[in-house]
Amino acid sequence: MSKKETDTLAERSRGTAAIWGIAVMMAALAFLVMRSVRLYGDDYFYGTFMQNGWSGFWDANCDHYLHSNGRAMVHALDAVFLLLPPIVWQILNSVMLGSIVFLGMRIIFPTKNQDGFFAGFCGSAILCAMILYMDVRLSNQSVYWQTGSWNYVFPFVLLLLTWWMLARRSAGKGNPVVLSLLALLSAATTEQNAMMTIGICVLYLLDHWLIRREKMDLAVVWALVFAILGAVSVLAAPSQWTRFADEQTKLSEMSTFEMIKANVKEQIPAFFLGKYMCPYQLIMLGGTIIFAFAVSKRLSVGWNIFLKAFSVCGFLVMGIVLRFSGA
Repeated sequence: MSKKETDTLAERSRGTAAIWGIAVMMAALAFLVMRSVRLYGDDYFYGTFMQNGWSGFWDANCDHYLHSNGRAMVHALDAVFLLLPPIVWQILNSVMLGSIVFLGMRIIFPTKNQDGFFAGFCGSAILCAMILYMDVRLSNQSVYWQTGSWNYVFPFVLLLLTWWMLARRSAGKGNPVVLSLLALLSAATTEQNAMMTIGICVLYLLDHWLIRREKMDLAVVWALVFAILGAVSVLAAPSQWTRFADEQTKLSEMSTFEMIKANVKEQIPAFFLGKYMCPYQLIMLGGTIIFAFAVSKRLSVGWNIFLKAFSVCGFLVMGIVLRFSGA
């Protein structure tokens, strides 16, 4: 093996170590936070599902699926884990949060895992920061709460696993049976996850067909079929029609156009101007600058110098804005 190949392998090993190190750090920091979390809200409701044993558990889940909520899988798992000591969920949730960092990097580099220490460290650090800097108004309901984490963290991990398997299929690897199973489970968790799982499968099929000009991968086609089946189990649940009727009763005085206009008026400022989105906007800008700096060495001398200067100026502008904005 030549010295260049040896150096490349060593650099990739350092990148792998950086990804693992930050993923483990993410899990450890999340665990420290969750050690102070106690049961609250819907935890007490789903905790009653097992009060009459397994037969009562089945009856409670069936009634819930038919009349209240179509998220049968996540609420059943929530009810089971609420029987166990809180530390079991705290450890599991910490591992899931750490795996989000790891899986995110595996999606970016599905076969080689990373492209050196710089890419591995910066990429995983950005993913870690996106979780740790989440506004408490979001994290207290979707991350650091047992019922919330089963509805959001757990489905997201399944979505990333499905995405990673799709990325491996594009690279000529990945077990088709595992891919279909993951797509089914991911889509059968929540309404949002169902739509994202279907969307990712469709995009990979379009990538093969329109961009690569290749035949559609049959494994991805089957994954899409199973994702649709999983989505139907949630979206077409009998309880969804009950919830829809209730919502329509509340909104009967508004036309469809008025409802869309009201939602746009509320959501646009929240997503683009809301304070809790500032960390993500900064991370996105910082990530763009880091990406420009990283790829500059692959370009001609002129573009190399330009992108490096752009990166330096970009961070200076961000620093000036933060300094004088009071952020």
